[in-house]
Amino acid sequence: MPSSVLGSVMVASTSSAASLQEALENAGRLIDRQLQEDRMYPDLSELLMVSAPNNPTVSGMSDMDYPLQGPGLLSVPSLPEISTIRRVPLPPELVEQFGHMQCNCMMGVFPPISRAWLTIDSDIFMWNYEDGGDLAYFDGLSETILAVGLVKPKAGIFQPHVRHLLVLATPVDIVILGLSYANVQTGSGILNDSMCGGMQLLPDPLYSLPTDNTYLLTITSTDNGRIFLAGKDGCLYEVAYQAEAGWFSQRCRKINHSKSSLSFLVPSLLQFTFSEDDPIVQIEIDNSRNILYTRSEKGVIQVYDLGHDGQGMSRVASVSQNAIVSAAGNIARCEVVFQHLSIQAAISSAQYTDTGSCPITSWILSIFNRILLMTASENEDNDILWCVNHDTFPFQKPMMETQMTTRVDGHSWALSAIDELKVDKIITPLNKDHIPITDSPVVVQQHMLPPKKFVLLSAQGSLMFHKLRPVDQLRHLLVSNVGGDGEEIERFFKLHQEDQACATCLILACSTAACDREVSAWATRAFFRYGGEAQMRFPATLPTPSNVGPILGSPMYSSELSCSWWWCLPESIRFGDTVP
Repeated sequence: MPSSVLGSVMVASTSSAASLQEALENAGRLIDRQLQEDRMYPDLSELLMVSAPNNPTVSGMSDMDYPLQGPGLLSVPSLPEISTIRRVPLPPELVEQFGHMQCNCMMGVFPPISRAWLTIDSDIFMWNYEDGGDLAYFDGLSETILAVGLVKPKAGIFQPHVRHLLVLATPVDIVILGLSYANVQTGSGILNDSMCGGMQLLPDPLYSLPTDNTYLLTITSTDNGRIFLAGKDGCLYEVAYQAEAGWFSQRCRKINHSKSSLSFLVPSLLQFTFSEDDPIVQIEIDNSRNILYTRSEKGVIQVYDLGHDGQGMSRVASVSQNAIVSAAGNIARCEVVFQHLSIQAAISSAQYTDTGSCPITSWILSIFNRILLMTASENEDNDILWCVNHDTFPFQKPMMETQMTTRVDGHSWALSAIDELKVDKIITPLNKDHIPITDSPVVVQQHMLPPKKFVLLSAQGSLMFHKLRPVDQLRHLLVSNVGGDGEEIERFFKLHQEDQACATCLILACSTAACDREVSAWATRAFFRYGGEAQMRFPATLPTPSNVGPILGSPMYSSELSCSWWWCLPESIRFGDTVP
């Protein structure tokens, strides 16, 4: 081969390699930029426009804080917020038990084990709320059950088959039962998929101790197995338990964290004369910070620090309802009637509030990671479920939210989120500790996380429903319009703006599921019809691309990757082979 020809080939090869390297660097810069923009969502203080740490804020005063939805507002499409999965009636055996009730009835859910529970006087029943099966019961008590709690036990105390503890409080005793399961994967410590393969309430209590005439109202536990109880006397109690009794400690004992260890020196007559009971009605625990909150009947909120390892106990703050009302009144500058509702842990993604004996005028309020769900009685036969969230406006400041209401048959007893998929943990450079990733908006994670699932329990049974993501709402619009064009779809693109809407379209367009075959074609049509012109933007100031890890999932579906990914699409989509 002549040297001139060989030289030309080498030059062409070098030029091609340089072009490829430049293209790869440009793609890396684009991915880095989009991932960085995804992390730039405002936090709660920015959304609420908090100017200083101690300055209060006001929201809900502007018309745009809660944009209306429906055909009357042309700029906003009519988007569903929730979708019913299924309704499961109560097991027929339980319906018969209601006829034997004499004194008290309570109902609630335990999402960690997919169980609903019902107490009728001194008996407790548990069943799988997913299908109504695997009914178990315990009738070994003689007194009425006042409070129920589920606890993940401390490590190394019980046999491996005891996966959870069931704590029951009566006017006389605190009884701790063991829960075991037939389908436990050996050595893994996790339950099999169904969890209905034989849950068993162990017949013999593991612990039993007297209440000392203390009327207990609620039971809560920490992730490391500590058990806390709220007393009608206004005291916060803890049940401390261990495998064997020691020289100076019992196997199980009740600790009062609201009174000093020297309080026994004060005569009981003086304590009765100068004290007024303010029952604790709610306990919430922030396991990520090891902080415990209590709320009393008169609205006093107290904060306890559980220590760095979660084993300590010290009260650090207390604020009365009068102080809260005074501060709120100074902001609102109008005459209003304040009523305390509920406190929720700041980080925990799933909290639930049950109402005990649920009267007709009851309400349930729960907050689940940017989603507010409320139920309130509409009449003697129905409740109203209210959903408020800002999934549609994650990057808007100040905070904007959407709201919707739907009717629920019967009266609600409990409302809870069902955590089916946990977000992976990462190690931060600052503290080298395993912490959860800060929850980013749903538009950033919707390509890799399923819609949030919830269960609502009533006397009619359990209602399971999804909180729809933007991609689910777009799918609904495409199916409703039987195609990829229409006014509602155009409004969706205007509402989410082109980049977010295009990224959402790509999730559906690239779906390989058989049930999405038509939806994929419709999403492709919508992508081209309303997505704008393809653009390639590579600012010269972008840094050298870094190594992109799996922190936020596949970067191909980053929420901001819109038309810039035009050339990453298959040729059949880019050149319109599948677009009518």
